[in-house]
Amino acid sequence: IWLVILGFFATPFIIRSLNVNFYGLYSLLGVIIGYFSFLQFGLGTAEVKFIAQYYANGENEKIRKVFWNCIIVYFILGLAGAILIAVFSRFLAFKIFKIAPDLIDTAVFVFRIGSLGLLILMIVSVVAGVIQAIGEFGLLNRVGIFMGTLQIGAVILLLKLGFSLKEVIMSNMLVQVLGLYILWGYARKILPYLSRPVWDKECL
Repeated sequence: IWLVILGFFATPFIIRSLNVNFYGLYSLLGVIIGYFSFLQFGLGTAEVKFIAQYYANGENEKIRKVFWNCIIVYFILGLAGAILIAVFSRFLAFKIFKIAPDLIDTAVFVFRIGSLGLLILMIVSVVAGVIQAIGEFGLLNRVGIFMGTLQIGAVILLLKLGFSLKEVIMSNMLVQVLGLYILWGYARKILPYLSRPVWDKECL
């Protein structure tokens, strides 16, 4: 409810400060990253299922294998998706989305920097999946509320200081990295054995 209220009052200010065209690019980036979420292939859902099962049975080594297999695979897939978005950013802006010529360079920058968000999002989903699998939903909600508030707050602050879309996108990336760091810290605290990487083809 808090994030809905915050977004409701913040969005008009963000649109006015960015202007409609830049806000359109800002929203479009979220749509593009959303399209590439197909790269998850349902692996995150499987991760939650199996870790929940192994956690109930006290099978720590199996949890570690599931977690690190998902991390490695999602890193590879997320990196591939980010590279695709970055390489074809000008084509997407010019040919697919028909963005106005005076906005092309900004759009390319936004897509290229924002493409890193896909990679971060993939890794975050794996780490969050562990916390979800062991039933710590309150923790996930608290972190989500904090990160959502921080992201919107950072956007408002930057716009108040006279910055524009490029800085807003970069701040979003930094907030996502911070979110990953926080979730990873909690996951390691709850399940310390996750610190040791492992690869297991049969588990995958």
